[in-house]
Amino acid sequence: MLRVSPHASLPRSLFINSTLPLLCACRRQRKLQTASQVRYMMQDLDAPIYPYVTLQPGFFRLFKLVGSHSRAASSYDGSPLGQAAGAASNATLEGEFVESPFQNPIVYEALSYCWTGHERALSPEERCKRSTLDRPILVREGVHVVGVLLISAVLEGILLQLRTHTDKPLFVDQLCINQADNSEKGHLVRHMGEIYSKAKQVLAWLGPSTLEADRLVSFMTHLEEDSNPAYLRLCDHDYPTLDALRLSVAAPNPESKLVPSDLIKDRDLLRDTVMAMQDDMALRGFMDICSRQLFGRMWIVQEACLPGTLHFVCGHNAWHVDQFERVLLLFTMFLAYRAGNLTPEDVTKEFPKVDDIIFAIGLCRFVNRIFTTRRTIHGQGQIRMPLFHLLTKFNVADTGTPLTEEHDLQKFRAGNPRDCLYSLLALPDENGTIVQRVEVSYEKSAQTVFTQLAEAVVRDDPDVLLFSQDHSKQFKDLPSWVPDWTSQLLCPFGYAQSSKPLSTAGYARRSRIWEGSTEPYAVDSTLVITGTLIDTISKVGEHVYETPVSPHHKPTEVSHHYFLSEIEYFCRLARKRQAEDPESPPCLQDAPWLIASGGRGLASSPQASRDEVFGPDVQGVRLLDAAYQIWRHYLERLTKKHELLGWQGRRAEVLRPLEEQWLEMKKRTGLFRAMAYWLGLGGGWDAYEFCEKFNQHWDKFGPVMGTEGSAEEDGRNLEAEVRDEAAVVSPRLGKAMDIQQGRKCFLTPRGYVGLGTLDSKPEDVVAILRELSVPVILRHCDGGTEGRQCFQYIGEAYCYGMMDGKALDQHSDAVVSSFCIV
Repeated sequence: MLRVSPHASLPRSLFINSTLPLLCACRRQRKLQTASQVRYMMQDLDAPIYPYVTLQPGFFRLFKLVGSHSRAASSYDGSPLGQAAGAASNATLEGEFVESPFQNPIVYEALSYCWTGHERALSPEERCKRSTLDRPILVREGVHVVGVLLISAVLEGILLQLRTHTDKPLFVDQLCINQADNSEKGHLVRHMGEIYSKAKQVLAWLGPSTLEADRLVSFMTHLEEDSNPAYLRLCDHDYPTLDALRLSVAAPNPESKLVPSDLIKDRDLLRDTVMAMQDDMALRGFMDICSRQLFGRMWIVQEACLPGTLHFVCGHNAWHVDQFERVLLLFTMFLAYRAGNLTPEDVTKEFPKVDDIIFAIGLCRFVNRIFTTRRTIHGQGQIRMPLFHLLTKFNVADTGTPLTEEHDLQKFRAGNPRDCLYSLLALPDENGTIVQRVEVSYEKSAQTVFTQLAEAVVRDDPDVLLFSQDHSKQFKDLPSWVPDWTSQLLCPFGYAQSSKPLSTAGYARRSRIWEGSTEPYAVDSTLVITGTLIDTISKVGEHVYETPVSPHHKPTEVSHHYFLSEIEYFCRLARKRQAEDPESPPCLQDAPWLIASGGRGLASSPQASRDEVFGPDVQGVRLLDAAYQIWRHYLERLTKKHELLGWQGRRAEVLRPLEEQWLEMKKRTGLFRAMAYWLGLGGGWDAYEFCEKFNQHWDKFGPVMGTEGSAEEDGRNLEAEVRDEAAVVSPRLGKAMDIQQGRKCFLTPRGYVGLGTLDSKPEDVVAILRELSVPVILRHCDGGTEGRQCFQYIGEAYCYGMMDGKALDQHSDAVVSSFCIV
C-alpha cells in the first residue's frame, strides 16, 4: 500500500523551512548536518527534505530500495566508513515508503545492525561521528522523487551492499521510524517485537568480511557438508546435556565425566572433531565475528531471538542462525579442551596464547546469552523468561573471565538509557503482569523510566532491590532502592547467577509472620514494604578482601588473610555476647567457614542441601572445615612471608646507616664508645630498640622463609586422608570466597555476625523484608509517614543464622512493620 505525500506539490523552500526544525531531534544523541549544509545538499540533489506522513492506526512503515541517483563521489570522506559507503557506487540510494498492517502484513524483511558500525572498541567521540546523519537517501513515490532523508554513513554502506541481495521491502529503524517524533517512536518500539517476529527473514549485518571471517565460513560449510551427525545434533540437546558433553569432551580422560549412555558415541565423535581442530585461522575468524559490535548491542537480543528465520551477513558471506549456534557450541567444547589440556608448547605458541583462549571463552559466554534466550522462545516445550530475569541477564556484568572488562564483554550496551528496558519488552510473555505495567515513552527521563520499572517489578520480585548498587550508579538522583540499569551492575553476592538466588531469608516456610501484610508498593518514588528489624550494627570490620589495583598494594592473599582473621575475631566476640543473651543466634562453631564463603560453602548450586554445603564427615572432620583450614594456613604462610620481606627491608634501612656510624665511631673513639653508642647510650636508642624487636619477630616468623621442602604443609593439623580429600575440594571453597571481595564483616549487639557492603556503618540496621532472598542493610533518614520509619537502602547482607528463613522460623513473634525506603 503506497501513500502519496499531500505536500508533494509545495515549493521546495517551504519544505526546507518547515521541516528543518524536525531534524534537530536526534535518536541516541545523533547529530545532523547544519541547516546551511542541508540546504546545499538539497540544492545539489534537487529535492526537498521528506516530511514523514502520520501512520494510520494499526500500520507500520517499510522502505523498499529502488533505483539510484548519480552523485559526486566527493561527498564521501577518506575514512574507512566513507570508503566503504562509496566503494559500491557513487549513486545516491533511492527507495519508497510502504505501509503495512500489523495484522496480515505484506511480505517484508528486517535489518538488524549497529548505528555506529561493527567495531566494538570505539571512543564516544568516534561513535558520535559515525552515527551522524549526513548521507542523503532519496524518497520516491512512483516515478517521482518527493524528498530526501539523511542517514548515517554506516547505514548507507549496509544498504549499498544489501540492495543486490533483496528485492523486498525492508524494516530499517533509522528510516522507518520518524526519529523526530517521540510519540511515534514510543508506539513503534512497543511493537518492535511484532515487527521482527513477522518478518520473512531478518538480516543481521555484522560488517565487512575479513580473511579470518572467510576462513570461519569455510570451516562452518565444511562441518555442515561433512554430515557429522553428532555435530548436526548439537542444537537438539538441552543445556544440561550440552554441559555434560562439554565436560566429558574436555576432560583428559573422557570416561571420568559421565554422559548418558545414548550419547557416548556423540561424545566420542565430538571429541575427535575437537582434537582435529588445528586450523587456528578458524579460531581467529570465530573471535573476529564474535567481537563485532552487533553482539554487544541491546537491540540485537530482541532482533535475533524473535524471528523464525535469521541470517547473519558479513560482507559477501551469509549463514543461518542454526549454523552459527552449532559452531558456537563446538568452539565452546574446543576451548574447554584447550584450556584443560595445556602443554608447555601451548604456553609458548604465538597463537592462541593463554590470554587468547581466555578471551575466546569470554566471547562464547557473552554471545551465548543471546542463543540461550532464543531457545526459550523457539525451543519445544520451553517457557519464556520473565522480564526481570531478562533485565538481569543482559544488564548485569559477566565477571566469569578476567578479560571481560578489558574487551567490553561484561554487559550489552544501549545508546539510549531507556533501551536497557525497551529493547527487551517483546521477549517475555506478553501477558506478564510486569510487561503490562510498563509504558514505553521517550519523552520521560531515564530516571523516571527506571523508577517506574522498579515500582512495577518490586510487586512481583522484591529482589530488584539487590541490583540497586550505589557505587556504580550513573544517575545519582535515583531513589536508593531503584537500580540504574545503565551502570556496571554486578551479580548480587546472594545469587549464584544473575537470576538464581542462593537463599530464601524473606520466605517464612513455617511461620505466619507475613499473614495479613500487604505486598510491596511505591508512593511518589518511595517504596513501602513489610519487614522485620533483626538488630542494629554495633561494629564494622576494617579489613576488606580486595584485589590489588597496583603493584604497590598488598597482594590479594594478604587482604584475604586479614579478612578471615577479622571474621574469626568477630565470631569470638559474638560467642561472648551469646553467653550474656539467651535470645542470641545459635552456636557459631561453623560460622567462620560459612561467613567466609557467603553461605555457599562447597555447594555448586542454589538451594543446596546442608550436606552439599558442608561436605561429608571424613574421620570426624567436616570437609568444609578441613578445606577452610588448608586455606587459612596457606594465606597465613604467604602473609607472614610478605610481612617478613617488608620487615627485612625496614631493618636494612635502619641498620645500614647504623653500621656506617659504628665504623666511623670506632675509628674516632675506639671500641668502648662505639659499643656504648650502639647500646643506645648515645643517640641511637630508637634504632637499637627496633633491632631488638626485629630479633623477636624473626624468632616467630623466620621459619616460614625456609626452603619449600622444609615448609610446613597447609592443613598441617589434619590427618593425611582428611587433608588429601580437602585439597581436592578446596578450590571450590576458594572460588566461593573470591566472590566475597569488596565486603566487610559486621557484628550486632545480640551477637549476629555477617558480611555487608563497604558502605555499612555502625547504627545501620539489619532487616529481613518480605520475600527478599537475603537480609538487607538500611540506614535511618528523615521522613516517613503514618508512624512508619524512613530508611535509605544501603545493600544486601549475609548474616549467620538469618538465611533461608531461619530467623523467621525461630522468631515468629518478631515485630512486623512497614518500612519506607526512599
